[in-house]
Amino acid sequence: MITSIITDVKVSLKVLVSTVIFIYFTTYELLKSLKEKEIYACGTVNTSRKVFPNATKMSRGQHEWFCSSDGVSVVAWKDNNPVLAATNFIDPVPVTRVNRKSKDGTIQQITCSELINIYNINMNCVDHFDQLRSLYEIDRKSKKWWHCIFFFFLDAAVVSAFILHKQFTETPMKLKDLRHEVIAGFVAVT
Repeated sequence: MITSIITDVKVSLKVLVSTVIFIYFTTYELLKSLKEKEIYACGTVNTSRKVFPNATKMSRGQHEWFCSSDGVSVVAWKDNNPVLAATNFIDPVPVTRVNRKSKDGTIQQITCSELINIYNINMNCVDHFDQLRSLYEIDRKSKKWWHCIFFFFLDAAVVSAFILHKQFTETPMKLKDLRHEVIAGFVAVT
């Protein structure tokens, strides 16, 4: 089902090359079928899967990887907790160094697969969006299901406008001030 949705989106947008970063868990079968359709994807895999490498016995900074003949690569990496990521377009061999905090608060550099680093860089945008959206979220209870969806998209539109405003203008503005401007625009009397 997810494969057909992603394929339909690609066809409707007429994208020549597309890359998808999954927020939630992905599967080997999904990545394989997406690669056949020339949709490049990357995402985390549930660590309880038996067929993937076990990262629980590794020490912090260690990683293992394997590639299938279908072009799907899986990397197991140990940070504070084990992390499994799979992709159909990123080479799992390159290694980079990332900064991590220790329990005592000091920052240390540990080795990390480039696949995990690319995933984290792209997911930080999603996390930042969620964080901004939750700051002044419209939190209204409703018996009508579509109200919740409407309020989510309204929040998403305001946060997107804030991000674009920050990116394209020189004048600084806080998210709260932008929300006030939007509300004033909605209730303005002409």
